[in-house]
This record gives sequence, structure tokens and C-alpha cells, in this order.
Amino acid sequence: MAEKIKWTTLDYVAKEAIAKVMDDSGLAYRPIADRIGGFVSHVRIGDIHNGVKSPIRLSEFIAICDACGADPVQTLREIIAEARRIETERERERRVEETKRILKDDPMALAADIDGEKSKYVEYGDGDDPA
Repeated sequence: MAEKIKWTTLDYVAKEAIAKVMDDSGLAYRPIADRIGGFVSHVRIGDIHNGVKSPIRLSEFIAICDACGADPVQTLREIIAEARRIETERERERRVEETKRILKDDPMALAADIDGEKSKYVEYGDGDDPA
């Protein structure tokens, strides 16, 4: 049995972008397929639009953009920018959660990471600065 394809953030963003391109064109799946010349079937176009099965291939992306009157280069730039934004936000959220976990496990751990002299805080037992 074939292994299921794991979608990346870029794949999900591309799916949303190409679905918007198709929706904005006002064309149904079959007319898009006809404009492409049968290179991509109307069934596959529906699968791409709905995010079913495998992510869109580059050749499909370019053909659909062309059939729908969208600039594939500009659309790709928008996809890359949005995927980067999402990944940056996920990384920020991951760091926030890691900081919360560290503080929960050891409230003084962050102080040690910041000034590198945890002992001056922990030595006095209550975390007060000895100064």
C-alpha cells in the first residue's frame, strides 16, 4: 500500500491560493480542464481545489493559473510570503510555550538563562537578589 503524502505548510497555503484563483475566475472544474487541454482532468482540478489526495504539482499550478488568468509568479510569491508568515508565527508560539514550560518546571531557570548566574538567586532559597 502506498504511503500517505504528508502535506507541508507550503502545500496548504498553495491549496488555499489556487482555490482562490479558481473561485475568482468564476470557472467550474470542467471549463478549467478544457482550457488546459486535458493535461489536468476536471476531477483532479476538483481534488486540488478541495485539498484532497496529493498537493498540487508545479505543472498543475502553472496550468491552472494560466487557464484562470492569474499570474503564476505573483501567486507563487504570495504563497511563499504567507507560508513564511505562518511558520514564523508557529515558531514564536513554540518559543512562548517552551518558556511557559520552563518557568512552570523551574521558575528560576529563565533568570539563569538571562544572566548566567543562577547561583546568586538560588543560593538564598527564595530567589531574591542578594544585592
